[in-house]
Amino acid sequence: MLRIFIFILLSGSFISCSNSELNTAAHFQNGFEESSGFNELEGVQTAEVHSGKFALEMKPEREWGPSFQKKYSLLPVTQPKGILVSIWVKSNVKMPKALLVIQVDSSGVNKFWEGKELGQQVFEAGVWRLFQVKQELGNFSPEDEIKVFVWNKDKEHIFLDDWQIQFMR
Repeated sequence: MLRIFIFILLSGSFISCSNSELNTAAHFQNGFEESSGFNELEGVQTAEVHSGKFALEMKPEREWGPSFQKKYSLLPVTQPKGILVSIWVKSNVKMPKALLVIQVDSSGVNKFWEGKELGQQVFEAGVWRLFQVKQELGNFSPEDEIKVFVWNKDKEHIFLDDWQIQFMR
């Protein structure tokens, strides 16, 4: 009986993930060959890549990674209900402490901040791993600005490639 309940519970969560992804309203990506909406692309290199010809290297002396930022009024969807961020990560350390941050600001005042440690999904050193964060978003004004970025707070050596940011209805 317990097995059936766990199966039903897990099946429901997979179905809800699939349904949310089907309701994707806006999609931005950056494989570092070309990008849409990303800033601060210093560190693009060709030696270590997940796919394509380029990836971004964050050396230990670099604390802030590339960022995606847009005013809500410039998003192709009005009042997205959530955001799904995917990025391929390769680290020289096990379980890196760097954070993927989702933040919303209004006139320089922070209204929302959520950071997820890359080490939650990147367990091995020297191997490309897909890191994903799905976050519900509240209602924000058209002038509020959403930012997604990597904060390399412990200044580790990491590589980033194939960002995808999807806003969901």
